[in-house]
Amino acid sequence: MLADKLRKVLSENPEYEIILKKALEIEENPPDDFTAKYGWEWHQVQAIPAKLTRLVGEGILRIGYKSRRYTHYRLADREVVKSILRSRESPLEKALDVQRRYVRRLMEIPGVVGVGIGGTESRPRIVVSVAELTSELATKFPKEIEGIPVEILETGSIRALKR
Repeated sequence: MLADKLRKVLSENPEYEIILKKALEIEENPPDDFTAKYGWEWHQVQAIPAKLTRLVGEGILRIGYKSRRYTHYRLADREVVKSILRSRESPLEKALDVQRRYVRRLMEIPGVVGVGIGGTESRPRIVVSVAELTSELATKFPKEIEGIPVEILETGSIRALKR
């Protein structure tokens, strides 16, 4: 039910997607304890209160704290919002997000010298560069990560050039 309302609101007003992405980021990484407990304010997501009031009316946001001077908001269901926002991402945006979240783990594998994005905008893939590709090393990588294909590319060692 909430997912359907959210899809409808986003199709009618695509600018709400930016607001919800900022709200999601704040709720997943709150800047302080008060925000973590009571929610965020309109200026933190760069939205006028009237837009947030509409999202409250639709049941997408809820009020976490209200006084005469301040209103703090929270997402009604963070996981639903996250799921809908992810489904609206382009394949390239999704691949960049997956690459950003997995780059550390991939770089920790001995022999890996770089991790990037390859392919096309509509069919991206995660490219893992290795100094020397061996059959043993190839078995350490998944065929895909969260639906994004993984390509192993032997590049040799990579080092910065001297100036």
